[in-house]
Amino acid sequence: MTELSASLFKCVRAPDFLKIPSPYMGLDPYEVMHPSVIYLPEHEGFKGFRYWFAVTPYIDTLHENPCVYCSNDGYDWQLPPGALSPEIEAVPVSGHNSDPELFFDKDGKLYCFWRWTDNQKDQIYVRSTVDGINWSDKLLVLEAKAPLLMSPAIIKDTYDYRMWTCDANNIYLRNSQDLTSDWSAATPCRLDGSTPGHPWHLSVFKIQEQYIAIILFTLTTGGEGNRITVYTSKDGLGWDKGTELIIQSTSDSWDMVPYRACGILIEQGPKKIIKMYYSGYNQAGRWHTGVTDIDLGPVSSEIV
Repeated sequence: MTELSASLFKCVRAPDFLKIPSPYMGLDPYEVMHPSVIYLPEHEGFKGFRYWFAVTPYIDTLHENPCVYCSNDGYDWQLPPGALSPEIEAVPVSGHNSDPELFFDKDGKLYCFWRWTDNQKDQIYVRSTVDGINWSDKLLVLEAKAPLLMSPAIIKDTYDYRMWTCDANNIYLRNSQDLTSDWSAATPCRLDGSTPGHPWHLSVFKIQEQYIAIILFTLTTGGEGNRITVYTSKDGLGWDKGTELIIQSTSDSWDMVPYRACGILIEQGPKKIIKMYYSGYNQAGRWHTGVTDIDLGPVSSEIV
């Protein structure tokens, strides 16, 4: 097995954001954030598309509802054919939605998880679909007052499902034999290294037998000192710090203040790279989502 050192991971900022149309017509038609992407290269993917993508629009927290799109190149995103809107959950009566996470399971269903909060408690809900158009009734998966359930990140491991969440103080791991129920109590993770700030959002995936976490740290909840950082782990609990990939810029750009990021492993010629989707906002406070490539260094051609 090729062991990956996150200190080798390198990337550059995306020069521009993706033109993903928001279902809400605000001042900016492409104002979406908090990406979650899955890549299904086998055959024709899911319903003829290899990339599936969840984001939330961001006019305000009231309209931060999970939306789902599809693509065959990872750059040009569209509504699933036959869908009238990307939105799979409407504005709630109270509180607000956020933090979608897509997951494709062996049962052939596409699942979209998301967080709801009223700032007193957090809940994680899920809907599933077999065709990308018609979604099941929402199901309550998890509820907590502390630690909070921000930015759920879900994978299928060898023997169980695993879910990581964060609460600005730490990252927590749960597991379950059932994707949509019976999740264990939260186990605090151990983060090595000296990244300044609080873990605010994360995504997790595996390359061979290693866990890779792309973690957003922030100095304040207002988005000061944001930095997207890579960590690696052998067990999903103890994490070794790698590279700070994108840090807050002092000059105005679409991603001046970076935010949640996620990664997928894809083939690029004779080697493999991580395609990283991340969101951010500019000096005017407009949110967008872009994509860049993470170079894995000399081991990129050794990964199977």
